[in-house]
Amino acid sequence: MAGIANALSVQPGQIITTGLQLWLEPDLYTSYPGSGTSCYDLSSNRYTATLQRSVGYSTARAPSFTFDGAANRKYIDVGQYLSYNTFTISSWFKSSSTATFQMLFSKEQTGGQPWNYRLWLEITTGKLHGDVAAGGSSEGLVHATNYCDGVWHNAVFVRDATGGNLYLYADGTQVATAATTLGTITNNQNVWIGLSAFTGENVLGSYPANGNIGQSLIYNTALTATQVKQNFNAMRGRYGV
Repeated sequence: MAGIANALSVQPGQIITTGLQLWLEPDLYTSYPGSGTSCYDLSSNRYTATLQRSVGYSTARAPSFTFDGAANRKYIDVGQYLSYNTFTISSWFKSSSTATFQMLFSKEQTGGQPWNYRLWLEITTGKLHGDVAAGGSSEGLVHATNYCDGVWHNAVFVRDATGGNLYLYADGTQVATAATTLGTITNNQNVWIGLSAFTGENVLGSYPANGNIGQSLIYNTALTATQVKQNFNAMRGRYGV
Protein backbone atom coordinates (compact mmCIF):
# COMPACT_ATOMS: atom_id res chain seq x y z
CA MET A 1 0.00 0.00 0.00
CA ALA A 2 1.06 3.58 -0.61
CA GLY A 3 0.80 4.40 3.08
CA ILE A 4 3.27 1.65 4.03
CA ALA A 5 5.83 2.76 1.47
CA ASN A 6 5.52 6.40 2.37
CA ALA A 7 5.82 5.65 6.08
CA LEU A 8 9.56 5.29 5.57
CA SER A 9 9.82 8.96 4.57
CA VAL A 10 8.53 10.43 7.84
CA GLN A 11 10.34 9.41 10.99
CA PRO A 12 8.99 10.47 14.42
CA GLY A 13 12.29 12.08 15.43
CA GLN A 14 12.11 14.61 12.61
CA ILE A 15 9.31 16.75 14.01
CA ILE A 16 9.06 18.36 17.44
CA THR A 17 7.23 16.00 19.81
CA THR A 18 7.45 17.93 23.09
CA GLY A 19 3.96 19.18 23.86
CA LEU A 20 2.47 17.36 20.87
CA GLN A 21 -1.18 16.55 21.62
CA LEU A 22 -2.44 15.52 18.17
CA TRP A 23 -0.59 14.11 15.17
CA LEU A 24 -2.69 12.99 12.22
CA GLU A 25 -0.60 11.75 9.32
CA PRO A 26 -2.46 10.41 6.26
CA ASP A 27 0.97 9.70 4.77
CA LEU A 28 1.58 6.99 7.38
CA TYR A 29 -0.16 3.63 7.37
CA THR A 30 -0.12 3.58 11.18
CA SER A 31 -2.22 6.76 11.22
CA TYR A 32 -4.47 6.06 8.24
CA PRO A 33 -4.44 2.67 6.48
CA GLY A 34 -5.90 4.06 3.25
CA SER A 35 -9.57 3.24 3.84
CA GLY A 36 -12.24 3.45 6.50
CA THR A 37 -13.42 6.29 8.72
CA SER A 38 -10.83 6.12 11.52
CA CYS A 39 -7.62 8.15 11.56
CA TYR A 40 -5.25 7.34 14.41
CA ASP A 41 -3.37 9.96 16.37
CA LEU A 42 0.38 9.25 16.49
CA SER A 43 1.01 11.42 19.55
CA SER A 44 1.28 9.76 22.95
CA ASN A 45 -2.45 10.41 23.47
CA ARG A 46 -3.45 7.90 20.77
CA TYR A 47 -6.80 9.51 20.01
CA THR A 48 -9.00 8.29 17.16
CA ALA A 49 -10.38 10.92 14.78
CA THR A 50 -13.39 10.15 12.60
CA LEU A 51 -13.85 10.99 8.92
CA GLN A 52 -17.36 12.35 8.47
CA ARG A 53 -19.62 12.54 5.39
CA SER A 54 -17.31 10.59 3.08
CA VAL A 55 -14.05 12.52 3.35
CA GLY A 56 -11.91 11.36 0.43
CA TYR A 57 -8.37 10.05 0.31
CA SER A 58 -5.70 10.69 -2.31
CA THR A 59 -2.64 8.49 -2.82
CA ALA A 60 -0.85 11.08 -4.96
CA ARG A 61 2.73 12.14 -4.12
CA ALA A 62 1.79 13.03 -0.52
CA PRO A 63 -1.21 10.93 0.54
CA SER A 64 -3.84 13.25 2.01
CA PHE A 65 -7.49 13.68 2.84
CA THR A 66 -9.63 15.35 0.18
CA PHE A 67 -12.51 17.78 0.61
CA ASP A 68 -14.75 19.10 -2.14
CA GLY A 69 -16.42 22.15 -0.61
CA ALA A 70 -19.80 20.66 -1.50
CA ALA A 71 -23.13 20.87 0.28
CA ASN A 72 -22.59 17.68 2.29
CA ARG A 73 -19.87 19.48 4.30
CA LYS A 74 -17.19 16.82 4.77
CA TYR A 75 -14.95 17.08 7.83
CA ILE A 76 -12.78 15.18 10.30
CA ASP A 77 -13.94 15.17 13.92
CA VAL A 78 -10.93 14.80 16.20
CA GLY A 79 -13.31 13.77 19.00
CA GLN A 80 -11.45 15.84 21.61
CA TYR A 81 -11.62 19.42 22.85
CA LEU A 82 -7.82 19.98 22.85
CA SER A 83 -8.57 23.40 24.30
CA TYR A 84 -5.55 25.42 25.41
CA ASN A 85 -4.72 29.03 26.14
CA THR A 86 -1.22 28.49 24.76
CA PHE A 87 -1.10 26.36 21.62
CA THR A 88 0.38 25.70 18.21
CA ILE A 89 -1.72 24.33 15.33
CA SER A 90 -0.16 23.25 12.05
CA SER A 91 -1.76 22.17 8.78
CA TRP A 92 -0.33 21.05 5.45
CA PHE A 93 -2.88 21.87 2.75
CA LYS A 94 -3.37 22.35 -0.99
CA SER A 95 -6.26 24.15 -2.68
CA SER A 96 -7.00 25.79 -6.02
CA SER A 97 -10.36 27.25 -5.04
CA THR A 98 -11.18 30.73 -3.76
CA ALA A 99 -14.93 30.29 -4.18
CA THR A 100 -15.61 30.05 -0.44
CA PHE A 101 -14.04 30.56 2.95
CA GLN A 102 -12.19 27.36 3.86
CA MET A 103 -11.59 26.06 7.36
CA LEU A 104 -8.40 24.07 8.00
CA PHE A 105 -8.72 23.81 11.80
CA SER A 106 -11.67 24.98 13.90
CA LYS A 107 -12.96 24.96 17.46
CA GLU A 108 -15.79 27.32 16.57
CA GLN A 109 -19.05 26.37 18.24
CA THR A 110 -22.46 26.06 16.56
CA GLY A 111 -23.36 29.55 17.73
CA GLY A 112 -19.98 31.06 16.86
CA GLN A 113 -17.86 32.63 19.59
CA PRO A 114 -15.92 31.74 21.61
CA TRP A 115 -14.06 29.64 19.09
CA ASN A 116 -10.74 29.14 20.91
CA TYR A 117 -8.81 28.82 17.63
CA ARG A 118 -9.32 28.73 13.89
CA LEU A 119 -6.98 28.47 10.91
CA TRP A 120 -8.61 29.33 7.59
CA LEU A 121 -8.41 30.65 4.03
CA GLU A 122 -10.27 33.71 2.80
CA ILE A 123 -12.85 33.72 0.02
CA THR A 124 -11.79 35.34 -3.31
CA THR A 125 -8.26 36.22 -2.16
CA GLY A 126 -6.92 32.98 -0.65
CA LYS A 127 -5.39 34.93 2.25
CA LEU A 128 -4.29 32.92 5.29
CA HIS A 129 -5.91 33.68 8.67
CA GLY A 130 -5.42 32.52 12.23
CA ASP A 131 -7.65 33.79 15.02
CA VAL A 132 -8.96 33.28 18.55
CA ALA A 133 -12.05 34.55 20.37
CA ALA A 134 -13.54 34.83 23.86
CA GLY A 135 -16.31 36.80 25.51
CA GLY A 136 -17.51 38.38 22.29
CA SER A 137 -14.04 39.66 21.37
CA SER A 138 -11.58 38.23 18.88
CA GLU A 139 -7.95 38.61 17.86
CA GLY A 140 -6.34 37.40 14.69
CA LEU A 141 -3.62 37.53 12.10
CA VAL A 142 -3.75 37.55 8.32
CA HIS A 143 -1.18 37.27 5.54
CA ALA A 144 -2.18 38.92 2.27
CA THR A 145 -0.90 36.24 -0.11
CA ASN A 146 -3.04 33.88 -2.18
CA TYR A 147 -2.39 30.40 -0.77
CA CYS A 148 -5.07 28.80 -2.96
CA ASP A 149 -2.60 28.36 -5.80
CA GLY A 150 -2.72 24.60 -6.32
CA VAL A 151 0.54 23.79 -4.50
CA TRP A 152 1.21 22.49 -1.00
CA HIS A 153 1.65 24.92 1.89
CA ASN A 154 2.26 24.61 5.61
CA ALA A 155 0.26 26.99 7.81
CA VAL A 156 1.08 27.37 11.51
CA PHE A 157 -0.76 29.50 14.06
CA VAL A 158 0.75 30.03 17.53
CA ARG A 159 -0.66 31.66 20.65
CA ASP A 160 1.82 32.29 23.45
CA ALA A 161 -0.47 33.32 26.31
CA THR A 162 2.44 33.75 28.72
CA GLY A 163 4.43 35.93 26.35
CA GLY A 164 1.28 37.71 25.16
CA ASN A 165 1.76 37.18 21.42
CA LEU A 166 0.17 35.57 18.38
CA TYR A 167 2.28 34.32 15.47
CA LEU A 168 1.34 33.18 11.98
CA TYR A 169 3.75 31.18 9.82
CA ALA A 170 3.56 30.10 6.20
CA ASP A 171 5.98 27.53 4.80
CA GLY A 172 8.33 27.82 7.75
CA THR A 173 8.53 31.64 7.77
CA GLN A 174 6.83 34.03 10.19
CA VAL A 175 4.47 36.24 8.19
CA ALA A 176 2.51 38.06 10.93
CA THR A 177 2.51 38.73 14.68
CA ALA A 178 0.43 40.72 17.16
CA ALA A 179 -0.26 40.98 20.88
CA THR A 180 -2.92 38.82 22.54
CA THR A 181 -4.79 40.04 25.63
CA LEU A 182 -7.95 37.89 25.69
CA GLY A 183 -6.99 35.75 28.67
CA THR A 184 -8.84 32.42 28.90
CA ILE A 185 -10.13 31.27 25.51
CA THR A 186 -10.87 27.58 26.09
CA ASN A 187 -14.19 25.95 25.13
CA ASN A 188 -15.83 22.52 24.98
CA GLN A 189 -16.11 22.17 21.20
CA ASN A 190 -14.38 19.23 19.53
CA VAL A 191 -11.63 20.10 17.08
CA TRP A 192 -12.82 19.83 13.48
CA ILE A 193 -10.62 19.68 10.40
CA GLY A 194 -11.99 20.91 7.08
CA LEU A 195 -15.15 22.56 8.46
CA SER A 196 -16.48 24.79 11.25
CA ALA A 197 -19.31 23.61 13.52
CA PHE A 198 -20.80 27.14 13.24
CA THR A 199 -24.30 26.84 11.76
CA GLY A 200 -24.66 30.45 10.64
CA GLU A 201 -23.81 29.65 7.01
CA ASN A 202 -25.26 26.13 6.86
CA VAL A 203 -26.96 23.86 9.41
CA LEU A 204 -24.39 21.15 8.64
CA GLY A 205 -21.45 23.46 9.38
CA SER A 206 -19.73 26.40 7.74
CA TYR A 207 -16.74 27.17 5.51
CA PRO A 208 -15.96 23.73 4.00
CA ALA A 209 -12.45 23.01 2.77
CA ASN A 210 -11.99 22.46 -0.96
CA GLY A 211 -8.76 20.62 -1.70
CA ASN A 212 -6.30 18.44 0.21
CA ILE A 213 -5.28 18.40 3.86
CA GLY A 214 -2.23 16.41 4.91
CA GLN A 215 -0.37 16.35 8.20
CA SER A 216 -2.30 18.03 11.07
CA LEU A 217 -0.60 18.84 14.38
CA ILE A 218 -1.73 20.41 17.67
CA TYR A 219 0.61 21.32 20.55
CA ASN A 220 -0.18 22.65 24.02
CA THR A 221 2.97 24.76 23.78
CA ALA A 222 4.02 27.76 21.71
CA LEU A 223 6.58 26.52 19.20
CA THR A 224 9.44 28.89 18.52
CA ALA A 225 10.33 30.10 15.04
CA THR A 226 13.22 27.63 15.01
CA GLN A 227 10.92 24.73 15.90
CA VAL A 228 8.34 25.73 13.27
CA LYS A 229 11.13 25.78 10.70
CA GLN A 230 12.34 22.35 11.86
CA ASN A 231 8.88 20.85 11.38
CA PHE A 232 8.57 22.47 7.95
CA ASN A 233 11.96 21.19 6.82
CA ALA A 234 11.12 17.70 8.07
CA MET A 235 8.12 17.52 5.74
CA ARG A 236 8.81 19.79 2.78
CA GLY A 237 10.38 17.05 0.69
CA ARG A 238 7.32 14.87 1.09
CA TYR A 239 5.09 17.71 -0.14
CA GLY A 240 7.43 18.80 -2.92
CA VAL A 241 8.14 22.33 -1.69
